[in-house]
Amino acid sequence: MGIKERRVREKRQRQEEIIDAAENVLFSKGIHNATMDDIAKEAELGKATLYVYYKSKDEILLEIRHRATKIMVQEFKKASESKEKGVDKIEAIGYAYFQFAIDYPNYYQFISLFEAVDTKIDIEKSMEGMLKINEIMVGAIQQGIKDGSIKSNLHPLVLAKALWAMSTGILQMIDMKGEMFEKHFDLKAQQFKDCFFAVVNQGIRNEL
Repeated sequence: MGIKERRVREKRQRQEEIIDAAENVLFSKGIHNATMDDIAKEAELGKATLYVYYKSKDEILLEIRHRATKIMVQEFKKASESKEKGVDKIEAIGYAYFQFAIDYPNYYQFISLFEAVDTKIDIEKSMEGMLKINEIMVGAIQQGIKDGSIKSNLHPLVLAKALWAMSTGILQMIDMKGEMFEKHFDLKAQQFKDCFFAVVNQGIRNEL
């Protein structure tokens, strides 16, 4: 390995270490409260050295966003590829999304909060991972319309966005009010999930 290649590898390794440290700070203090000083301290770097690798907190937020969406893309691909019919692919992707929120709660909450943070990040860069997720969902719906398992009068992109919005709404409701629903109404999170999938199946599945 040449000197140039080694330096590139070392730089990337240092960047990964910084993002690891940033995650520790951001997930404990919150996106709004965490500062570059906090991240530098956690990474055991001087603030000036931190700025050599990342010019702003926004750049660090974007790196974490990429990490989170990369995992989600992998899980969605795996779920989609596990089924043959389009409607079953969409259902599997839905279950994968709910499972992602359970397995990676910090990343899930980060993705949800990221949209509300006022940053100077280029919108195209911030949407790269989400566009891949959208592509997987739209592809599954198009497959379903083609194989007859999904109703043909549904617009693939509109349906993909609607399903994303509905499932995200369910997850946010469970996260914010789940304990209250269970305490006062004896309603558990799984009941809301089951209801969501029942409604979606009835609405999009083409009964042959």
